Amino acid sequence: MIEYGFHTPGGWTKNIDDKFQITIVTGNIGDKIHRELKEDVINADNLTYDGENTNIIKRENKISVIKGQIQKTIYWNNDDITEADIDRIKVLNKNDKIRKGTFTENSTLGAITNKKYIITYSFNSDYDVIAPNSMQWVLHSSHILEALKDDTRLFCLVSEDNDFNINIIDIPVGETKTINKNYNNDTDKYIFFSQNCSVGDTQINQYDCKKLTTDTINVKNESNEILRIFLISR
Repeated sequence: MIEYGFHTPGGWTKNIDDKFQITIVTGNIGDKIHRELKEDVINADNLTYDGENTNIIKRENKISVIKGQIQKTIYWNNDDITEADIDRIKVLNKNDKIRKGTFTENSTLGAITNKKYIITYSFNSDYDVIAPNSMQWVLHSSHILEALKDDTRLFCLVSEDNDFNINIIDIPVGETKTINKNYNNDTDKYIFFSQNCSVGDTQINQYDCKKLTTDTINVKNESNEILRIFLISR
């Protein structure tokens, strides 16, 4: 994975309880993160393949937009990717929350003709309820992630065994939402806040990550930006 222009402002990286690491990276228009070889995918020796299509894998990286706009280009230089692969990806990811927002993708015919499957997404309050991180399934090929707006920011999570899952909920400015610890059956749960907010009478700073211990919390967005909350669990 090669970064062209994306950077970590102030070296912003946190190690949480020696279990996982969170990094916030920022890019301006044209900055890119490039995985040139499909073999460079995380956890390459233990991939999960789609049961119907061996050109499709479960996405191993834990990345999500928290500000700005991105373009993801998946490309290939041979004829290994077919129309059936593109159509299958669209079916597998059809319920993604980002598709309800400012989201585009090229047609299947266009993707095959140009050997590029391209999506764009502009950050907004699209996760109205707790839902899995989008783009769970991807083509097993080369990828480029590019910033389409200045100060585009990405949340990135890495764990030693790649065994943490991410669910997301967004809270618009000034609004409050209730988060129930029992949103899934995992026992090891943390919560990451992309903006300043409050949990009851407790003030939470931007980019704080807390262990979720109580059954229910009420989170109010105290910032001037959309608050994207990451529920990290295993």
